[in-house]
Amino acid sequence: MAHILHTLSDLMTNLQKDWPSLSCPSSNVSRFWSHEWEKHGTCSESQIDQHDYFEAALNQKKKVNLQQILRIARIEPDDGFYSLDNIVRAIIKGIGHTSRIECNKDSHDFGINGLWPNYRDGSYPSNCDPNNSFNQDKISDLISNMQKIWPSLTCSSSISIQFWTHEWEKHGTCSESVLNQHGYFDTALSLKGKKNLLKALKSAGKFNFQYFSALFF
Repeated sequence: MAHILHTLSDLMTNLQKDWPSLSCPSSNVSRFWSHEWEKHGTCSESQIDQHDYFEAALNQKKKVNLQQILRIARIEPDDGFYSLDNIVRAIIKGIGHTSRIECNKDSHDFGINGLWPNYRDGSYPSNCDPNNSFNQDKISDLISNMQKIWPSLTCSSSISIQFWTHEWEKHGTCSESVLNQHGYFDTALSLKGKKNLLKALKSAGKFNFQYFSALFF
């Protein structure tokens, strides 16, 4: 591991920015790069050495602006919902070949994005009570389960706090006539425990594990 870091010393800044690990802690990134080199890079070493392998990947990244490709397809980083098929089709159209989207999170389960009340027409209220701020102390007994079941996909546990704050203030405050802050998060966790989405998809014949593990994120 130390050897690979020495070999890539001049690329380190760009690697940290453009080829990070999504695992925590950030020190895992060196293991991630080692894995990529040993699994894939060694199969190209007759053409390029270790340094050139990583440099070629970084150069390829510069040539392909995925955010712009998705933006053209009206897929934006917002609170909207976009199907995986639409994302994949947009990338294929933009780069000219089949894309492969991978996730290093547990592919055997779904996480929670949020819980919010909807109107009958499918729209929903938001930010209903600016005076009722998120208070971590009110859910202290739930934190352990929330870190596992309702985590932020960004590194640092403090980011999960920001994520939960956002969910409570945007959505939870709109259900406070029925659920207080503890009840809101506890209800979301309980609903998650009652619904096995992977089992439901398999039962409906809508689930291909190999496709899911390779493409869903």
